Amino acid sequence: MPRFRLPSITSPSSMRTGPPPSSYMPPAASSSPPSSSPPASSRLPPAVASPLSDAGRRSFLPNPLVHLDISIGGRDAGRMVFQLFADTHPITAENFRCLCTGETGLGYWMRPRWYKSTPFHRIVPGFMCQGGDIHRGDGRGGESIYGQFFRDERFLYKHSKRGLLSMAKARRQHTNNSQFFITFDACPWLDGEHVVFGQLQSGAEVLDQIEAQGTPGGWKKRPVEIWNCGELLLNSLREVPREATAAVRHQEMLKDLIMDAAERPEKLYEPKEQVIPIPDDVYIKARRGF
Repeated sequence: MPRFRLPSITSPSSMRTGPPPSSYMPPAASSSPPSSSPPASSRLPPAVASPLSDAGRRSFLPNPLVHLDISIGGRDAGRMVFQLFADTHPITAENFRCLCTGETGLGYWMRPRWYKSTPFHRIVPGFMCQGGDIHRGDGRGGESIYGQFFRDERFLYKHSKRGLLSMAKARRQHTNNSQFFITFDACPWLDGEHVVFGQLQSGAEVLDQIEAQGTPGGWKKRPVEIWNCGELLLNSLREVPREATAAVRHQEMLKDLIMDAAERPEKLYEPKEQVIPIPDDVYIKARRGF
């Protein structure tokens, strides 16, 4: 009975006929006999960057929305919804978002890094209201999700209107923690000193009630607290990345709708290129020389 020899996968007789693929390069002329298999680089598909990679994910996802539920004198006053500028201030926006959700757990002082049940300790009508002290509640404490302090990210936007979210700090550079303030009016003297990273999306009437509880010295007429807070999830791409093209287009459409709904504050300067922030640990090592 005759035996039939099956052709090898890598032998020239098993290769498809016709023109070679565009990624295949014929071997150079050599005195040695040609190899029976093409180079390893020709067998690999070309590298294609995923549209949902960490670098490209921020290009189409809408900025996160967080809510602060306010109580005045022990009674519910309503909800304020803020849009965080994660596309231009990812480090600062992520710090505030995590402090709204409380997802990072206990901090260095064994207290929850969470804005829930924390007061606004300073309210000045016509200027701003300040809160976010998760330790003492009087403006002398606070802690970020990155450590005690983290550096100033970008002074991109001006304090040009009412309802802007900005970071409070200890009168020197790179001392941002969990404390923040919300503007009641334009504050141009704060430009270049405090980082604006969000703006009020809805709940202007709640901000009016907070301003009515302030005094020129910053003392409060009645206790003003954040009795609940969290994030408003607009989509599932933030939780489970999907490669579906339809889902990506849907997120681009949502982003355009959100950006059109609220006009951003004036820019302090026009950046020539996108600045990629340096991680905090790398920044400290570079300054200390090790």
